[in-house]
Amino acid sequence: MRLPWRPAAPLAAIGIPPSRLSPADIAREAFLSVSRAPVRSLLTSLGTVLAVATAIATIGLGDSARGAVSGTFDALRATLVTFSDTDPQAGEPALSADSEQDLLRLNGVREAGLTWSVGKGAVYSVRRIREGTKENSVGLNMMAATPGALAAMDAKVSSGRLYDVGMERRGEQVALLGQAAARQLGITSVDLSPVVYIGDTELRVIGIVDSAPADDQALLSVIIPTRVAVGFSPSGDTRSLLVRTAPGAAQLVGRQGPLQLSPQDPARIAAAVPPDPVQLRNQVDSSVTGLLIAISMVALGVGVLAIANTTLLSVIQRRAEIGLRRSVGAAPRHIAALVVSESAVIGAIGALIGTSLGVLVVGAVSAARGWAPVLDPQVIVGAPLAGAVAGLLAGAYPAWRASRISPISALQR
Repeated sequence: MRLPWRPAAPLAAIGIPPSRLSPADIAREAFLSVSRAPVRSLLTSLGTVLAVATAIATIGLGDSARGAVSGTFDALRATLVTFSDTDPQAGEPALSADSEQDLLRLNGVREAGLTWSVGKGAVYSVRRIREGTKENSVGLNMMAATPGALAAMDAKVSSGRLYDVGMERRGEQVALLGQAAARQLGITSVDLSPVVYIGDTELRVIGIVDSAPADDQALLSVIIPTRVAVGFSPSGDTRSLLVRTAPGAAQLVGRQGPLQLSPQDPARIAAAVPPDPVQLRNQVDSSVTGLLIAISMVALGVGVLAIANTTLLSVIQRRAEIGLRRSVGAAPRHIAALVVSESAVIGAIGALIGTSLGVLVVGAVSAARGWAPVLDPQVIVGAPLAGAVAGLLAGAYPAWRASRISPISALQR
């Protein structure tokens, strides 16, 4: 089938080649257009600057905070397993001092210790001796704990020392005061060997506990060796066995512990195991990542609208210039390419500025919080590219409007 005859273009008919616009020309024109009105270009890119800075800062601070929280969780909570007797009233306690040695035989167990609340949280009168008279009677909670339990709860003292295995075995009448309990008694140091009374039993205070990350109740209590506590504890006391494991071993120890402690009746031992750190971190990462993506998209959408609006106004103001370009041979696609490239350059410049601001914000906030700043290099590299793509999208409609401008109508205005 023979195609219908089409006349040659008027310029080609008289020997003039059609107009061409190389990529280098497009880039030069775009940078010249941006540099001719720097204030307008800066204001146009302001939306992209804020959008990218917000996205970078949000992602960076989220990763940094998540890393700090994850590290704390792994160091403290992810390695602590608590075993308890589900039926403390049934005869002999299922947990005893020998249970510590049973659990220490398991792989991954670093520290293990027995603890319970003396008298199920009953309040005893505790008094400090000064000048031969008993005074400062305060109601305080009593906690029995073996040296292994103190190690498992990561107890630290601000004054004095912790009691050891030798003191425990000899049944020495010693006690530790939690920081809050010591404050209520007016004891700030053990240099003068303060003494407290529980009923008529005299206990020498050898240390003040100011930190116990695994058991905050220790700071509010009087902590005594288990052999001393036997005289105060009624039958059927609820005992717990605190176990500090190696990182990643908590789940396995939680499954093996009941069998090790009570082979005949493992159901009697309940294990409180922390969530799997890997699974928990994946869930947190998934939730946080989805939220960050949503925030970033909203912020970037604001930047796109800002560039599109300003670029469209620029096209309306430059109708005469566009008409002149068309009249000297510029094709509609050339006009569209110029407008799109100009908006892409503005988007890329705004993204570069926003990336710099976002990195500064992440560094400053992380330094103030004591975090290790975490920022994915791919995010830093991809942000300017994302800004350029946003500029391309923003310039699509204004470019189409510009390409539809007639040379005659533009020059007549």
